[in-house]
Amino acid sequence: MFQQNENTKDQLQERPVPIYNHPRFSALLSPGAAITTPRPAKKPSLLTDFEYETMWDPQPDTLRLGVLLPLNAIDHYLEASTIRKTLSAIRMAVDDINRLGIIPGGNVTLVLRDSQNPDLFTPSGGAAAISGAGSLISAKVSGVIGDIRSDLTQYEALMTSSVKISQCSFASINTILSDYTMYPWFFRTIPTTIVILDAALKTILELGWRRITLIYDVDIIGLAEQPEDPTFQFIKDTIDETQSRIQLLISVGRMQTRILREMSYPGAGDPVLNRNEALAYSCAMMIANVYADLIKQTIGEHATLNDPYLREVLDGDHTDDVHVATFYREKPYVGPSGKILLDEMGDRQNGAYQAFSLQDGTSVPFALIFGSNYTKLKPAPFKSNHKRLPLDTPPGATRTFIIPIGITLLAGSLTFKNYMIYRIFNSITVTNRIFHTGRLLKFLVVAVILTAISPIVEVLFYPPIPNTINASHEQWIRCRDPNGRHWRFLAAAVVPIFLVVFGVFLAFKTRNVMFLWNEAREISLVI
Repeated sequence: MFQQNENTKDQLQERPVPIYNHPRFSALLSPGAAITTPRPAKKPSLLTDFEYETMWDPQPDTLRLGVLLPLNAIDHYLEASTIRKTLSAIRMAVDDINRLGIIPGGNVTLVLRDSQNPDLFTPSGGAAAISGAGSLISAKVSGVIGDIRSDLTQYEALMTSSVKISQCSFASINTILSDYTMYPWFFRTIPTTIVILDAALKTILELGWRRITLIYDVDIIGLAEQPEDPTFQFIKDTIDETQSRIQLLISVGRMQTRILREMSYPGAGDPVLNRNEALAYSCAMMIANVYADLIKQTIGEHATLNDPYLREVLDGDHTDDVHVATFYREKPYVGPSGKILLDEMGDRQNGAYQAFSLQDGTSVPFALIFGSNYTKLKPAPFKSNHKRLPLDTPPGATRTFIIPIGITLLAGSLTFKNYMIYRIFNSITVTNRIFHTGRLLKFLVVAVILTAISPIVEVLFYPPIPNTINASHEQWIRCRDPNGRHWRFLAAAVVPIFLVVFGVFLAFKTRNVMFLWNEAREISLVI
């Protein structure tokens, strides 16, 4: 799949050569100086003046990291806030890399590009994302960080993988990006949906839940992107229809880096962080660490700008020697988001999660999950701090059976008993097989079965919907019936009504027996 280029450097300077035969793209990498893309006439809304002036053009003699984000995202607060704060975290990582001297003999700078430029806007954003990725490739970046949405990341990762440039995403969790044949140079610091579901299933198994409702979204923006989203009503209706007592909501973990300066890093002083700042920070650090290891292994720890190999690395060459997923497959990176260990597809192998119980808008943590380790902090609390596991399905459906079957049992028992008395009163011998108790019980069972047919059909096709649930120590549920219940109730009442009418007839026919037989009198009075 990968082709090693055997041309000499002089031949490379004569013409662009294909670097990687990608199944969707045939990208060309032009040797030489970085190509500067003109800055947009209007500053992107999420950039500061300093970033707009100093981080758009590639800086010479530095290891350049490209950043692809929707820099004009102003319509949705959560998306704009996440972009602004993660960009500040990436800048913080670059400052730490340069301050600590992680790259021997060189510094790291950022090259920003807008992945959803309004001038290239399309419903999916693909045109702007591809344009931004191509601009970063022309700027001779050594790595790319982004994007915030899985669909945008797919377009960009196709481009960067075609020229063997490592790309890291701190937000895209869609498993389609795990396809190594399509995205061999892509990796991510955020766990995929598979890892998140593993942690959720671990929680479910530990708690013994059997029937749940699972709510998740493939991107960090999720359902909160729009305040008035019809999806909310759809989810509510789905939960009502499934009659689930337990709703499991999956979201990515909290951010651990809290030491940020608002003036230097806009949005960083907000106490409400967006859970992805540490993951974005880790992206920059991991790419820098792999380049640092490459330089140290090749020319040592005391490299200078006079070393030709270092200058080649800083000029954007040798990106095919830096495969971050391979580097961190055995040795993890430990940073503000915890231990990050990648698999062969570049996906994070595990993640740290907290399990919360939502009670009247308040989150109560009750467990920690990291990989296969489950640590219980306290028993899982349910509504009103109730510790008992609620029933998997509400017992509201039992009401559909109890009333008609109960009436059938009561009326049938009295009616068949009174029928025996009626036959005796009419001088019919009780030795007849039809009057044996076992025979009468069989008649009663048949009556119960006939009565149960209608409730069974009703529960299967028109189940009652719980609308009030009290999960305190005295647990009760109030259900509302679906529309059109009247005819189903009449169908279930056919047998009980027949038994009651027949019992009244027998009571009338045996009205004189009560003076001779106390049991007959009591039966007749009950009927």
